[in-house]
Formats: sequence, C-alpha cells, structure tokens
Amino acid sequence: MGSALGAIGVKDPTVVDNIVFFAGFMVSSTLWALVVAALVDRVFRRVGARWARLTYRACAIAFLMLALSVLRQLWVSREQSPATQAPKGITTAPSIELKYG
Repeated sequence: MGSALGAIGVKDPTVVDNIVFFAGFMVSSTLWALVVAALVDRVFRRVGARWARLTYRACAIAFLMLALSVLRQLWVSREQSPATQAPKGITTAPSIELKYG
C-alpha cells in the first residue's frame, strides 16, 4: 500500500492514511461490484433463458479451466521446489570439536 500512496504523493504514510486508503478501496470495490451486477441483471432480463444458460456454461468452463491451470501450476512448482528434495549429506567435518564429560 505504501507504493500506491506514494504514487499520489504521500511519501511517509501514517496509520490514518492507510485506513483512509483501505476504506476508499473497499467502498469503491463494493460500488463497482454492485454496478456490474446491475448491468448483468439488465442484460439477462432482456435475453432469453437459452442465452443465459449458454453464458453460465461458458463461465463454468472458464472457471474450471482456471482451477485446473492453478492446480497444474502448483503441482509443477512443487516438483521443482528445492524444499521437496532430500537434503544433501555433510561432506566436510565440523570445525568445532565437541567434548562431553
């Protein structure tokens, strides 16, 4: 958020600056969602049920493809991650000698 506030001229944002930014972001996001929902509602009232079913199916296919793509990406990144590989053995002797007793 600091970079977004910095873009509008706030060099060192305070807590109040962050709260105002976050509140504005949430209000604008909610209003935008309501506007888009109203537009979709008006469009679906004017088109037939067949067109609405076709649109819903197209959206379902798009979401399914997105989900499968994310799962594939997670699978590939996990296979390539060095954290999932077995640790390498110690090849040098420790430099500190431990004495017990």
